[in-house]
Amino acid sequence: MEVGPKFLLAALRKKIKDEGLCYSALSEKSGIPLSSIKRHLHNPSLGLDKVLLYLNYLNTDLIELANLANQLQHENEQMLTQEQSALFLEHPYLLDFIYMVTSRNLAPKEIAQMYGLTETSLRFYLRIAEMLGYVEDFGDGLFYRSGRRFLLEEGSALDSLFRERFQKESLSHNINPGICVGRIRLTDS
Repeated sequence: MEVGPKFLLAALRKKIKDEGLCYSALSEKSGIPLSSIKRHLHNPSLGLDKVLLYLNYLNTDLIELANLANQLQHENEQMLTQEQSALFLEHPYLLDFIYMVTSRNLAPKEIAQMYGLTETSLRFYLRIAEMLGYVEDFGDGLFYRSGRRFLLEEGSALDSLFRERFQKESLSHNINPGICVGRIRLTDS
C-alpha cells in the first residue's frame, strides 16, 4: 500500500515529539528558522532532501519513517460498526457524501451543486458526518478527516449493496473500464 505525504509528515512530527524535541529546539539544532520548520512539517510537497535533513537530526532513517507512516495510516483504517453499516445501508447516499468529502477532498458546496442539494440538506449531511466523527466544525470552518478509509465487512448487506452498485455501474458502459477488482465478478458468467 502506498503511504501518502500526509502520513509521512505526521510520522516526522511524531518522531520529533518522541525524541523529546520541540520545533524551537529543532530550529536551534539545525539552524533552520522556526517559521520554515513549521511550514515544512505541514507541506505535503516537501522535498525528499528536506525530509532526509530532518531525519538526520532525529537520528533515524527513511525506512523507519516509512514504517511509522504506514503504521499511522493503518491506525486511520477501521471497520464500519454494525450501527454505521445499518445507517449507511438505509441511506447509502450519506456514505457517498462522506466519501466525497473525506476521501476525494471535494468541498461540500461543490457536492451540493453537483447533486442539487439544498442548503438545509447540506447542513443535515454535514451534521451527521460530524456526529459520526468524519467532520469537525470549529465555527470558522470545517476540518475534514481526510484519508479515512471505509472498510466494509465482506459479505455484509452493505458490502453486497455496494458490490451490486459497482457491477451495475461498470457494466452499464459500452466500453469496459480499465480496472480489475479481484473479488468482484463483473459478468454473470
